[in-house]
Amino acid sequence: MTLVAPVSSQVDELTARAAVLVNVAKFVEWTTNEPPADGGFVIAVSADAGFVEALTGLTRGARLHDRDVHVRRVGSANERCACQVLFVSAGDGGRAAALLRTVRSNGVLTIGETPAFLREGGMVRIYREDNRLRLQVSVKSAEGSGLQISSRLLSLASRAQ
Repeated sequence: MTLVAPVSSQVDELTARAAVLVNVAKFVEWTTNEPPADGGFVIAVSADAGFVEALTGLTRGARLHDRDVHVRRVGSANERCACQVLFVSAGDGGRAAALLRTVRSNGVLTIGETPAFLREGGMVRIYREDNRLRLQVSVKSAEGSGLQISSRLLSLASRAQ
């Protein structure tokens, strides 16, 4: 199982970040906020159009946790996110705290990119180190929202303090 990826160009990095985001969601179990039986698996995204396009292309026709994947771009930081995953890019990191407040304790997996993301209550951070995408996880934040992160994913990530 590979969740970290070498990146060489801007397009490759967008696709690699999108793939890591989707793969992280595969290794999380929701004990709350299950999508309705007839609903999809919603990934809400606060990022630039290039990333949204890469993620939408990657997930077109895909299924996560036996649900069709839907990507929705988040408008304002006050907008309620009816989703299973919330992703906040480094470019939107200034909105991270406000976005996290809208989903706190609602069983939403939160993934971000800034160094402050986990301190603000986020669960998973994707970051670049040595030309590779890596993961950092806050198990405490995930468990506090009713999410169980697979030991397989945790073995690939560093833990937040």
